[in-house]
Amino acid sequence: MSRKQNEEITVWPGYVDAMSISLFVILLIFVVAFIRYQYLGFLIGKGENDIQTLKNVFEQENFKLKDGKIIIQEEVLFDFDSYELKKSGGMRLKKIGENLQKFLLADNKKKFSIIVEGHTDTYGSYDYNLQLSFKRAKAVTDLWKKELSFGTEEDKSIDLLPAGYGETRLYTITKDNIKEPSNRRIEIRIVPKFDAMLEGWIK
Repeated sequence: MSRKQNEEITVWPGYVDAMSISLFVILLIFVVAFIRYQYLGFLIGKGENDIQTLKNVFEQENFKLKDGKIIIQEEVLFDFDSYELKKSGGMRLKKIGENLQKFLLADNKKKFSIIVEGHTDTYGSYDYNLQLSFKRAKAVTDLWKKELSFGTEEDKSIDLLPAGYGETRLYTITKDNIKEPSNRRIEIRIVPKFDAMLEGWIK
């Protein structure tokens, strides 16, 4: 047998082995992705059931929960260009916080995080609006921590996070430097924690 023929015989099995391994890896990735998709679908379903329970609670209190969030317009909570809560706004937030707290303490605190988002319109500078939106979100979380001991350092199992987005997520699209009341708002989001939900499901 010539040297060239011997090299061809040696190379060919190596190529077949490489292709077999590649196909096996691709198949394995597909199977893992499929199982993960099925698990996440199941977990999301569980999360939606919990959210529906919370939605029913809020409807009894005349609060509207839609798509996992509560939207409160600026005039309900703050004066224009201010991050100090109105007295009436604080009372409304306290009621919302009490309902959220009950929901989380009922074996749901490991499944969800509460994110309080501040949003502004395009009136004023970008940086100023960013700071104002964060200060407003923090005013909400500070109220809950002070009045309800909700999301405090002593209870780290409840994630309560303020976030300021300024004019980056407009509810109504406008040009720059435009006053638009619908954009000046607080959004309270109930966000599933998939890793914790998965851990709870496996147990």
